Amino acid sequence: GRWCFLSASRAWRCGLPAAVLRGGCIGEGRARPVVRLLDESGEAMNSPLQKTQASALHEDCLALQDAYAKTGKLNDLTHQRLVREARKLCALSSVSAWEGYRLLAALAALKGQRRDCQTHYQAAEKLGVLSGIPLQNKIVSFLSLGLWDDAEALLPQVVAGIADAPMDVDYLAMTARIAWQLGKFDTLHTLVDAFDRRNLLDRLPIHPNTITMACDLMARHGVTEQAVFERIAFATAQLFTRYSKPLGGFCCVVLPVGIRCQIVLPFASIAEVVEADFFLAEQMVAQFEHPLADLITLSTTRSVEP
Repeated sequence: GRWCFLSASRAWRCGLPAAVLRGGCIGEGRARPVVRLLDESGEAMNSPLQKTQASALHEDCLALQDAYAKTGKLNDLTHQRLVREARKLCALSSVSAWEGYRLLAALAALKGQRRDCQTHYQAAEKLGVLSGIPLQNKIVSFLSLGLWDDAEALLPQVVAGIADAPMDVDYLAMTARIAWQLGKFDTLHTLVDAFDRRNLLDRLPIHPNTITMACDLMARHGVTEQAVFERIAFATAQLFTRYSKPLGGFCCVVLPVGIRCQIVLPFASIAEVVEADFFLAEQMVAQFEHPLADLITLSTTRSVEP
């Protein structure tokens, strides 16, 4: 089996172009440049100063997110400053506002504020279409808030975006990681073909054999991918509702006997992780006549080490 990790600290990049990392396994990945896509909506920023300010805010937000993922605590003073600066962007040109609202959405996600995150993304979309990498990062923000149904609804648009970035390995890799987290194995098979056609199969973050093993396990148990999705989506939603704090990521390993899934709670103590596991088991049994416990093991963890 092989780990696949979609981490808030690494993938959750303010809904901004810098957000997507290459690679889908722990310890692998690099940030893409921030400035290159700041004006991807097609309109130039009003001034170099605005562009520099936006870049600085992106970098500060990345640092804030990384610190939260490592410590489980959020620097409120830094968060408040970034919110103030992002609001200033919203008062400038439409492109600046487009950046500002996406920043505000990600900052809201860091606070676990579902409604605010969705509202800010709606405001950004009134100014410009979210596609490509910004759309991927919207999905990642939604996943951190337990909004799996909303994230799933956006996946087809992300897959369709491959045609606009045929050799963008970062984009392809993050699409695969998102599909894996959502349990969309049919999509993953499509992506395997996309990587293979581009001679990039070694850059696929989930090994093709792992995808095949997961599909074989599901077939052996007579389980559809939708059934897997429903259970993981329910589990993450229940955990977010209980704690009202952003989830720190999701990882799974496929073994010959089943699929082991862990939901990362960076804010939790060891005692809270144990309590969360009991809570999760109770909720799954209460919700599903067949929790599929013989196929999927769901649990929580504070962090995942390389």
